[in-house]
Parts: sequence; structure tokens; C-alpha cells
Amino acid sequence: MYKTATVLFDDIKNDLKTLSKTTKLQILIVVSTLCMLVYAWPRMFVSHILVIFVAYYVFKQFKYIKNVRTDFICQPIL
Repeated sequence: MYKTATVLFDDIKNDLKTLSKTTKLQILIVVSTLCMLVYAWPRMFVSHILVIFVAYYVFKQFKYIKNVRTDFICQPIL
């Protein structure tokens, strides 16, 4: 365990210390994206399904209103 910690925190032996700041940032972005996908994926999936159902419901409501208005306008006036 001591050797592992020495490798990680020793500037001479740690390979990550020699990387440029851009490469470190890219690694951080990839790792954070993977963590987000693993832990937040179920919430994203449920929210997308919810958006699809809401859009379908709104579409049906507008279609219903269009039919009601045309039926009302086409009725003869007595």
C-alpha cells in the first residue's frame, strides 16, 4: 500500500504529472461523463420518456380542439 501511494504522489514516478493540462482536462471530462452516465442515466431515461408522453398528450389535445372548432363552425344557424 505504501508503494502505491508513493507512486501516486511522487512527482518523479507519477506518469500523470508529466501530462499536459489539456490532456488532464480531457481525462477528467471523460471520467466525469462516464460517472454521469452510470449514475444519472436512469433519471435521464425517465425524464425523456416523460417528455415524449407530454408532447404526445399536447398533440392530441390540439388535434381535439381543432376537431371541436370545425364541428362548431360547420353547424347551420337556425
